[in-house]
Amino acid sequence: MVVFYRPDGGARVWYSWTAGGAPLGNTIDRHALAQRLDAADWLPILDRHLERSTRGRIEIDASPLRPILAHLQTGLRAPDEERVKLRGMVEMAADLTGQTRPAEHPARSMGQRRSRSPLPEGAAVNAAGRSAGREPLQPTPRPAPPH
Repeated sequence: MVVFYRPDGGARVWYSWTAGGAPLGNTIDRHALAQRLDAADWLPILDRHLERSTRGRIEIDASPLRPILAHLQTGLRAPDEERVKLRGMVEMAADLTGQTRPAEHPARSMGQRRSRSPLPEGAAVNAAGRSAGREPLQPTPRPAPPH
């Protein structure tokens, strides 16, 4: 991210990839989604790898992707105490702004996604796409687009 601070007090912000950054960023996204990383995991990763430089009115924040990918490949997650602290900050912000607090979940479940499977939890599907005593799974038909 590049921020150019204007003399009038405003700022202009640019986001860009360096050469080869987009495919590497996509690889990082796939790893993060597969590991179900959440904000509590990302904050220390980005903090550890952030490179900030300033040249006059220009500020540059760079996140080198190869070290971030290497970090993700270790499988390290934020400790529960950090998750509790982050949740406390989010709850305090919600209280200060009059918003609803996040739903109550155990600290470790923050960031874990619910299954989108149409099958009951723990049900298995065999190679033919059938589960015990059910018809084959079919895609949901989509309505035709308007003409």
